[in-house]
Amino acid sequence: APWKTPDGELLLFTRWIDEDPARSGVYASRSGAGGWGAPVRLPLPYGWGAQLSADGEDLVYVVEGDVCSVPVALLELP
Repeated sequence: APWKTPDGELLLFTRWIDEDPARSGVYASRSGAGGWGAPVRLPLPYGWGAQLSADGEDLVYVVEGDVCSVPVALLELP
């Protein structure tokens, strides 16, 4: 399911693309004055349940049944 930050400005979601599985993955979009920006694929393997940790320091999601955590500082979030 999509997940929004408490301030409603960042949306995280996963997308599976049957026609091109290499483009499948975790995506992020930021809300601005003109609405939601174009989704950006994050450099992570396909997974689900993506959300930020309570302190906002890590992106947490599930890949093949394993809970993974990646420091947000390593990602280029929009």
